[in-house]
Amino acid sequence: MKKAIAEICADILEFARFQLNERQPRGEYREYLELCIIFNGEFPAGGESFMAAGAMHDARWIKSSVFG
Repeated sequence: MKKAIAEICADILEFARFQLNERQPRGEYREYLELCIIFNGEFPAGGESFMAAGAMHDARWIKSSVFG
């Protein structure tokens, strides 16, 4: 895979770093950008941190309170 993306690796890293530093994304998009950096052989500036899979909202709470 690395051979297939070697030509665009620098562009991917530049884009991911820009998004993380300038836009400061949250949640799953931030994690995706960090994974892109790691996949390309480097580490994100803030280190590695991954969230457990699962919903990031209060859907259960809303369901139980609305539908009783």
